[in-house]
Amino acid sequence: MTSTQTKGRRRRGTREERSQAAQAELTQLINESGPISRLRNELSQYPTDLFKKVCALYRERNDAVPDYLLGLVPYLGEVSLRALEQSKLIQRLESNHAMHAYVPTPKGEKLWKQLERQPAGK
Repeated sequence: MTSTQTKGRRRRGTREERSQAAQAELTQLINESGPISRLRNELSQYPTDLFKKVCALYRERNDAVPDYLLGLVPYLGEVSLRALEQSKLIQRLESNHAMHAYVPTPKGEKLWKQLERQPAGK
């Protein structure tokens, strides 16, 4: 047996399997890191906070909420607005004073009222 054959037998799995295992380990290590964990939390919390802001401003103004009042985080803000629209929680309107304006839908208003009734911290 040659040294190449001996080395080949000691290795476990094919080159592709080893590469996939290394990729999985790398992904796991990165996903468990603090920054990525915080980002994951932000990705789930930001749309909720944005929804509450749209509803509160809508109630305060008694009118559609222009996008410039929302103080959107670049990219994440736009994606969150699209998610809220696709979830039928808010509706985008054309505006003379802003790119767009937003109002809660009946479904969104119902959910907003339920959220208001919850005690703080829950």
